[in-house]
Amino acid sequence: MHDFATWNEANYCGEPTCHRPALVASYYRVLRQTCRSCTVLGAELLDQPGMVAWVRAFDRALGGQPGIWGLHNYIGANRLQIGSTVSLLRATRSEIWFTETGGVVSRHNHSDEGFPQSPAHAAVVTGFIFNRLARLSRRITRVYIYQWNAGPGRTQSWDSGLVGPEPGFAARPAFATFVRLIAAAHDSPLTRATENALLTHRGALIVGGLLAPGATTPLAGTVTLRNTRTGQALASETVAAGQRFAFSVVPGHYGLTAVGSVDAASVLTPLDSTLASGALGTTSVGCAALRATAKAGGAGLVANIACTAPVPAG
Repeated sequence: MHDFATWNEANYCGEPTCHRPALVASYYRVLRQTCRSCTVLGAELLDQPGMVAWVRAFDRALGGQPGIWGLHNYIGANRLQIGSTVSLLRATRSEIWFTETGGVVSRHNHSDEGFPQSPAHAAVVTGFIFNRLARLSRRITRVYIYQWNAGPGRTQSWDSGLVGPEPGFAARPAFATFVRLIAAAHDSPLTRATENALLTHRGALIVGGLLAPGATTPLAGTVTLRNTRTGQALASETVAAGQRFAFSVVPGHYGLTAVGSVDAASVLTPLDSTLASGALGTTSVGCAALRATAKAGGAGLVANIACTAPVPAG
């Protein structure tokens, strides 16, 4: 992990940093001095009134501008307005990452920002983020959609999920919009077959985690999905200790390679993988159980998996 932000939504008055931009500037200075090779964001900002004044106070305390700001432009995005993002662009010369953004399906956190909330509107917002907001400037270089799915049940305070909550994980309109946007991007990782499988819900998720042998101790590492017929790497995901990886697949033969943060001798049975049947709809792909073995010649493991043709969910 080499990317850091000083504070989440530092200008929001639910945070102790709301009226203390100089304090956050001091955090930024310490982070930069402690890890000169790291990428450090000045702060992650919520696009609410007073944001620009907070940024200018931060800059005065710092004696300059940070290289990157994080922006959570939920308000502007869900109102289909560019104003808040443009305001930050005009107030800075820095690179900007949308470190949180997305279409709100529902929220129950006692806030009222006066924008629609529904799965259909969230899909419109998702398109607006990529087709309008992200194209406002070349200084906008990253977009992180929040969130993949909301928490289980109906008690969550915030839901901007591309898919519904567990255990159903039902695909929402925003998911289809997101898939099409990724597929249309330059050098998209999605093949036409994978795009069609995702949009028609004829796929499934391979989900797993890295575990120490004979124990439940979670490990950090990088998991790569590859096509065993061609050897092509299809996707890669780096997971923290305790975090689970997830890959969407269509029928085929796949291999999973995991490189852990410990030596191979300590990682002999780390792939605790299960199939999330019907995760994206009414059909699923049956995948054989994974059997992980130590990877010869270095740290890591390798496991092969075969996914059969789609069958109706039982």
